[in-house]
Parts: sequence; C-alpha cells; structure tokens
Amino acid sequence: MTTRDACDRKNKLCDIWYPTQLGTDAAKGGRRGYRHPVVSWANGTGQKPENYAYYLKHLASWGFIVVASQDTSTGNGATTEDAAKYVLKLGETSSSPFYGKVDAANVGAVGHSQGGAAVTSLHARLSPVFKTYVAFHTSPWFFSALCCKVTPSSYRKSNVTASIFQWTSTPDSGTSDWYDPVPDTAEKAFALLRYAVHADIQNGDRPDCARLGCVQGMYPYLGYSTAWLMWRLQASNDVAAAFRPRGEFLRSGSNWSRSASNIR
Repeated sequence: MTTRDACDRKNKLCDIWYPTQLGTDAAKGGRRGYRHPVVSWANGTGQKPENYAYYLKHLASWGFIVVASQDTSTGNGATTEDAAKYVLKLGETSSSPFYGKVDAANVGAVGHSQGGAAVTSLHARLSPVFKTYVAFHTSPWFFSALCCKVTPSSYRKSNVTASIFQWTSTPDSGTSDWYDPVPDTAEKAFALLRYAVHADIQNGDRPDCARLGCVQGMYPYLGYSTAWLMWRLQASNDVAAAFRPRGEFLRSGSNWSRSASNIR
C-alpha cells in the first residue's frame, strides 16, 4: 500500500508492505495478539521502493511491517527514521489497520548504496529508534561523507551498541572498510559477495536478473539478511549460532568471497 499523506520531513509518501494476517504470528501456529517488528528501508541514489519490491515483500512475508519512504536521496537517514516513526504512530492510531499490531521496541533500518550509507550514518550517530541495521553495498566513504555525513572514521571513540550487518561486493570496495571500524561494543557481521554486483538487489518485483548488467539477482541477499532481522527483531535466537565461530555463515560457500563476525 502507498500512504495517502506524507510520511517524512521531505513530504514524501511511503510504501508499506505487511503480512496478510496482521496481528498473527504464523511462525508460532497462528498465535493471535502478535505485534510485528518494523523494518524501515532506505533507497539508493535516484531509486524508489518499487526498485526493491521483491526484497521488501520477502521481508513482509516473514512477519515484518516494512516501510519505505519514496525519498530518492536518503542522505543521513532522517527520512528513514521519519518513516519508521510514521508506522509507530499508525500502531497507536485506532482508525489504522496497524493499531495495536506494531512492535515499537523492535525496529530495524535497512538500505542499499546511498541508503546503506544512510543507515550506517544512523548507526554511527546512535539513533534511538533502531535496534539493528543492515547495509547493502554502502557507498564509498568519499561519497558517503558528502551525501550522508558518515565515513569509517565516524566510529572513532564510538560506544555504539546496536548491531549492524554490512554487505559489499568486489566491484564496490571489495574490502571490510565499513565493518572493521565498528567497535566491538556492537555485534557486527560482514559479507563480501563472490559474484553479485552493486545493483543486483535492484530487480523490482523479480528475484532473478531482469536487466543488463545483473549477475545473480536478489537470491544471495535473502537468507542471511532475513535471518539476522529475525534474530534481532523477532527473538529467533537459534539464528545466532550461524554467525558464531564455526557457524555456517563463516564457512566457505558459493556466495561469499569472505565473511566475518565478532559474535560469540
């Protein structure tokens, strides 16, 4: 659904994806009275939520309420934060279908490219709204400094505790430059995709490659990012084992050139 009124300080509308049966936890036998965690999405430069529709619908299918501002220049993450607050307010509005069905204590921020820098900026600045962060193909530091007011050095002397999962590819930096500076006060993970390229996650409503230049499509992004969010926002604590030493995420596989984690 698309909101009828603006959801952020730039007066942009929001797109929202949500489970078919709001207030029901399908993973636990249809338990009623369930409050859904929220994921706020940040677009890459010049992109709209529709460019990521498959991924965002996928998250909703796993029990999240997913909100994405139509902002195409997400900057320091202010509109991503606004969109999350918009959904939290809907959860308190009696005329809204989301009334009483939003878990305000479990909110995450996820983004791609400039959006990855936006959520990283929110993380480094200790946003009080978000509990965890996932950043896909975060923009290089020289661009992130201009667009999003964040560089790897933003973590100097930081005491950030919120968890973050950084992803990149060889055509991007090919390094863990956004992972390494995050202090160990925060649980963190890193994935260097073996074959995917910067824009593979931008396939609209299809998981496979629908345009020239795409290599793998959305498939490499789905499993572990969803598992991370389920662990951090839905208390699926069995997921943690995958990110610990000798866990499956840290084993060599077809999707990663390198993976890392400080989780014990």
